[in-house]
Amino acid sequence: MGSVGNQRLALPLAFVRADTTDPSAHTRLLVRAAIAQCAPDDALVLDAGFSVALLPRGRGPRDVVRLAKNSTFRRASPPPYQGRDRPPTRGALVRPLGACLHINKWLLYSPLRH
Repeated sequence: MGSVGNQRLALPLAFVRADTTDPSAHTRLLVRAAIAQCAPDDALVLDAGFSVALLPRGRGPRDVVRLAKNSTFRRASPPPYQGRDRPPTRGALVRPLGACLHINKWLLYSPLRH
């Protein structure tokens, strides 16, 4: 961060050349360059234009991705088979925020952690 008088300004640390043929490859390169510029105690903050899947595993809880309010996720492992019907193939649905059905009535989804 820099400043001019009392106004704070963000200063670019790196420039990444854009690939006009594949925009998703450019997004991956942007995330890699941002991670390379981060100090060990820095947090990487991304906007909704970036996916959670672009972040490498093993970086710990230092990454923040701002997503839409209606984002839904699934748990990694499916629930155990209950002995009838078709066995589950996908994990349970998880929503970080509750959904408002009517005024003052909230539909609460499973929490992020048990």
